[in-house]
Amino acid sequence: MEQEYTISLFTEDHIGILNQITIILTRRQINIESITASESAVKGVQMLTLVVKTSAEMVQKVVRQMQKLVDVLKVFVHTSDEIIYQEIALYKVKTKGLMSGNPASTHCLKSCSYLKNELCIYKLFSDFSISRKSSSLIIVALKLLLISG
Repeated sequence: MEQEYTISLFTEDHIGILNQITIILTRRQINIESITASESAVKGVQMLTLVVKTSAEMVQKVVRQMQKLVDVLKVFVHTSDEIIYQEIALYKVKTKGLMSGNPASTHCLKSCSYLKNELCIYKLFSDFSISRKSSSLIIVALKLLLISG
């Protein structure tokens, strides 16, 4: 039975490793639903996260092949039940638009104080600010600011 699996790989930062991994999946006719690549906490080590839909035995075969690659340090497999998801959005908003007092900015700032997941402003500059939010209510307000600001 096909199920969604998340494969996390820690690899050395070398050119072509993503190509080698996708070749392993392509040979088995496994489609990549989602892919994320980022630098890990260890310098020179990259983390790749792949989401695939396949059977349990097929994912185990693929993982064994991936572990044989020279540049792959460690491979982990998780089912959807074992993973907690959190969506986060970063926005670059004009500071002038955020502090102008227009209805969209007022709604945005008031909504922040009522929600548990408050709007986090990472950087505040004279011409723009960088903010993080995971609530859909604030995302709508920030989109209005981006359009009107």
